[in-house]
Amino acid sequence: MATSNPSRIERAARALLDAHRRKAKFAPLPDELTPRSAEEAYAIQDAFVALKSAASGSVAGWKIALTTPQMRAMVGVNDSIGGTLHSGQMQNTPGRVRAADYAHLIVEFEVAVKLAEDLRAADAPYTRERVAQAVGAVMPALEIAD
Repeated sequence: MATSNPSRIERAARALLDAHRRKAKFAPLPDELTPRSAEEAYAIQDAFVALKSAASGSVAGWKIALTTPQMRAMVGVNDSIGGTLHSGQMQNTPGRVRAADYAHLIVEFEVAVKLAEDLRAADAPYTRERVAQAVGAVMPALEIAD
């Protein structure tokens, strides 16, 4: 991903990584790096995930965020979004975190779903019944966010 003239997407991803490492208070990207579409936002996210994987481990799962109109309005988006979970970010019970590791510690109560089998993108779209067959476990979870 390193180039002598990084793209706007890469610069945005690096800015997000830098803010994450500095534990900076959440803020929008500068205007010149702000995504111009949902597709571009996901491209920035993909670049950020690739950079973050070096420190936080491989991709271990995914999440759906901003599922209520109120949360979407707070961050200025029109739809729910998908996100990536890294192996270094996940803990099994019992788990411990240090508040000092966060700029603004937030705890969200979640529902986690563990699949017992892969659902290949090439076979999509899936019916609700087919997805239900692939579920191995449903469990309570906590999201420790910043």
